Amino acid sequence: MVKKLGTPEYRAGLLPEAKFREFAEWKAQSFRTAMAADRINESPSLTLAFAYNILGIPIATGILYPFFGILINPMISAASTSLSSVSVIANSLRLRRIRI
Repeated sequence: MVKKLGTPEYRAGLLPEAKFREFAEWKAQSFRTAMAADRINESPSLTLAFAYNILGIPIATGILYPFFGILINPMISAASTSLSSVSVIANSLRLRRIRI
């Protein structure tokens, strides 16, 4: 991607603290910057999504009912899914206010 864009300088594999330092330095020098997703910061979200898909969906469909008598009301499942979406949107809106 760097070659296609003709980017003269780039950084890869940086942790969040290092990204912040690089952006602050480039901003001080009035450089234009861009960032591509790197999956370093996505792991907590992906872990939660994975846990929800592996555990939450089967429980919501009643897989535990024959064994343990546990059944979740579909409204609770719908609400948890909706809250998940709302949290993603709220976080995106929060990030729009940050100036780097």
